Amino acid sequence: MWESVEGHSSSCSSSSSSSSSSSSSSSSRIVVVVVLAVVVEVVVVVVVVVVVVVVVVVVVVVVIVVVVVVVVVVVVTAATTTTAAVVVVVIVVLIVCDRQTDRQTDRQTDRQTDRQTDRQTDRQTDRRTDRQTDRQTYRQTDKQTDRQSANQ
Repeated sequence: MWESVEGHSSSCSSSSSSSSSSSSSSSSRIVVVVVLAVVVEVVVVVVVVVVVVVVVVVVVVVVIVVVVVVVVVVVVTAATTTTAAVVVVVIVVLIVCDRQTDRQTDRQTDRQTDRQTDRQTDRQTDRRTDRQTDRQTYRQTDKQTDRQSANQ
């Protein structure tokens, strides 16, 4: 009878030891699963943070590029407009100055031409008048001389 009791007790003790070892292995599995879950969550959070940071950096770079392009376009447009305005003003000033210069030159040329023409005309008129006067004077003198000679 002892043997049967002893056999029964030994089977009980082996059964309890196997149940304790299975319980410890299942708790170690739970710990591993929990640790893995935490690691996965940390990795996911890190990946999400990295993605968000990359997206923010890309957006900031794009915004900076757009702002720079807009500023360059505005500056180039303003410079072109200003240059065009300056060129137009310079052209208008040159045209006005050229017209005034032409007018002054024309006036001076006209005055000089008029003076020269007047001088030439006066000289010719004076010469003709002198010739005619001389001829008339000679004729009259000759006539008078002839009369006086005839009278004597």
